[in-house]
Amino acid sequence: MAFDNSFNIKIVTPNKVIDGIKAEKLTVLTKEGMISLLSHHVEYMTVLEISTIEILFNGETTHYTIGGGLLRFLENENTAILIIKSFCPVEEIDIYELEKEKENLSQKIKNSNSEIEHKVEQIVPDKGKFVVYGKIPRRAIMVPKYTGGTTSPDFIFVSNRKNTLLV
Repeated sequence: MAFDNSFNIKIVTPNKVIDGIKAEKLTVLTKEGMISLLSHHVEYMTVLEISTIEILFNGETTHYTIGGGLLRFLENENTAILIIKSFCPVEEIDIYELEKEKENLSQKIKNSNSEIEHKVEQIVPDKGKFVVYGKIPRRAIMVPKYTGGTTSPDFIFVSNRKNTLLV
């Protein structure tokens, strides 16, 4: 009887489950670094980085991109289970679509930043009139606590408006 040097891989993503992938070697990037798993590996579990993985079977290596997640190898079933955010064959990646998506997301970030600045302007209309003092010496300003005792602030904001002090 010949020794079977292959094992099963099961991929679980939020959108689909892919079962029945055969491999002789699986290479992944973990939090600890790059590792390769072979058939009949011991029980193993690790966190996967966003990266590419390699699956070797019958002398052919296939590359996939993954969105990070978990890897568990079940010794008694001779199966690697990858629970990951995304899974895509490298050859199916469309660089043009990714660039478009990147540009769209960059624009959303710019728009949200200007919305945040507008909201800050509404809350603090005189934002240019504040002075921040950091690293105030301990016990230089003593603020009473409702539970008793006092505390000292690490920094304060001082406004040019009359009688305004924000601690």
